[in-house]
Amino acid sequence: MRVVLVAPDYVPYSDAEWTHMHTLDQPTMLQTAEPIYPLEAQQEGIEGWTQVSFTVTETGEVQDVSIVDSEPPEIFDAASIEAVSKFKYGPYMIRGKIREVPNMQHVFRFNLESD
Repeated sequence: MRVVLVAPDYVPYSDAEWTHMHTLDQPTMLQTAEPIYPLEAQQEGIEGWTQVSFTVTETGEVQDVSIVDSEPPEIFDAASIEAVSKFKYGPYMIRGKIREVPNMQHVFRFNLESD
């Protein structure tokens, strides 16, 4: 068995840089989107939430969207995936180079308003 190690794009030079790398701000959100409440869930009075994970590309687009968790399962998944796919972010730079940001997460809450 042959093991190939690939060095990361960004290697910190000091403990301070290591700490800074792990406390960097999130990419700047330029555009959000609200999910459309599924009609059947709305009619049945179902409320819940979803947690989605995604990658922000170097161009600020969202890709690799997946559901991390949801309650109730599957009811709001499609609406959440559709909404997060419309998010847009500004370029995210480290050391002057634009980077993609994997494993971004967002929680959507689906609550019915009572009159």
